[in-house]
Amino acid sequence: MNDTGTQIPQRMPLAFSYIRFSSSAQKDGNSLERQTTAAKDWAVANDYRLSTTSFQDLGISAFKGSDAEVGT
Repeated sequence: MNDTGTQIPQRMPLAFSYIRFSSSAQKDGNSLERQTTAAKDWAVANDYRLSTTSFQDLGISAFKGSDAEVGT
């Protein structure tokens, strides 16, 4: 509270989403949309602001090791 007794809103912590899938077939599906929605839902449920910046590895397989060469 400030000197006048007014509640000062707390600044919500900021969260960043990390979205990944490992095949081009998943890119054609709803993986990106599903994970984006899940990140938004998590932020709301946990009182976080979700950044407009999202970290993404789309269609890059970690199993094959291509992420070490191409990853973002």
